Amino acid sequence: MSKIVVVGCGNVGMAYSYSLLNQILGMNELVLIDIDKEKLKGKVLDLNHSLFNLNSVTNIKEGTYSDCSDADIVCITAGPSQSGIKSSRMEDLHNANNILKNIVPSIKNSGFSGIYLVASNPLDVMTYVTWKYANCDQSKVIGAGTLLDTARLRYILSQKYNKPINEVTCYVLGEHGDSRIYSLVYCKS
Repeated sequence: MSKIVVVGCGNVGMAYSYSLLNQILGMNELVLIDIDKEKLKGKVLDLNHSLFNLNSVTNIKEGTYSDCSDADIVCITAGPSQSGIKSSRMEDLHNANNILKNIVPSIKNSGFSGIYLVASNPLDVMTYVTWKYANCDQSKVIGAGTLLDTARLRYILSQKYNKPINEVTCYVLGEHGDSRIYSLVYCKS
């Protein structure tokens, strides 16, 4: 993996960026894009300062949509703030759509031909919206889906049954939201 761009550097974007630095070997460049340029400067510095401890030589920088042109993956984590009390993630649909309506065409217009990884809520709808605005092959758009839900369920079960998390195997299927389905596949004894 050569170059990854993260659009939206709130909690999810920064967690994803730090995780990339910890796990992706051979990532040459990590570009961060965010509407809040002042906060972004500090976040880029924080990640660059962590490189020594991570034994990484990744070039981390603030970027613009033009940086997407030669990226392998663009991860979109931008969206409405999740801080307010809501009865459903679908309440953010209109605002989330307006945000992606500006972001995705900017990415596409850069000449980007890689993979769109979507982690914006309401996730499944925003994955579809990204595909529509990108006007690309559907195999180029991936939603983070129930990966987070699965990790949360594994943690809860590991705590409940006092087992290491790597001994619990289960999956959450369906949408990332209110209609997800829990499916316990295997739990070592």
